[in-house]
Amino acid sequence: MQKSKLSEIFFRLTPNMMSLFRTEVRSNRGSLTVPQFRVLAHISRGFGHIADIANLHGVSQPAMSKLVNNLVDKGLVLREHDSEDRRVINLFLTKEGSRLFKSIKLGGQRSFLKRLEKLSEDEINTFYKSCVEVEKIIEKLKG
Repeated sequence: MQKSKLSEIFFRLTPNMMSLFRTEVRSNRGSLTVPQFRVLAHISRGFGHIADIANLHGVSQPAMSKLVNNLVDKGLVLREHDSEDRRVINLFLTKEGSRLFKSIKLGGQRSFLKRLEKLSEDEINTFYKSCVEVEKIIEKLKG
C-alpha cells in the first residue's frame, strides 16, 4: 500500500474514532467534560506533570493548569510537590478521581459493547486483530 494512501486513511479514520470515543464517554461521564476525562486518563497512565498533559492535548500549560485546577477543586486530582525538587508539582488521582475514572471508562466500554452487536463474529475478530496490530504500530511510530 502506498504511504500517501495510508496517511490519507489515518487522517480520515482518527477523527471518526475520536467522535465515537467522545460519544461513549459523554453518555457515561456524569459531571465531567470529555477533556477532563482525558486528563484523568493520562494521570492514571502515569503522566503526572501539567506540561506533559498539555502537550498531549495540544493546549498551553496555562489552559491545562486551569483544567487541572477544576479537577483539584472537585477533589479528583491531588497536587504534590516533588520530594527531590520542590519546584516540580506531580499530579495524582485521588481515590474519588480513580473511582470516577474507572466508572466512566467501564460505562463507555459497556456502551461500546452494545455497538459491537451490529457486527458479525467474523467482523468482530477482524476488528479485534486489526486494533491489536494498529496499537502496536502506533506505539512504534510514537517511539
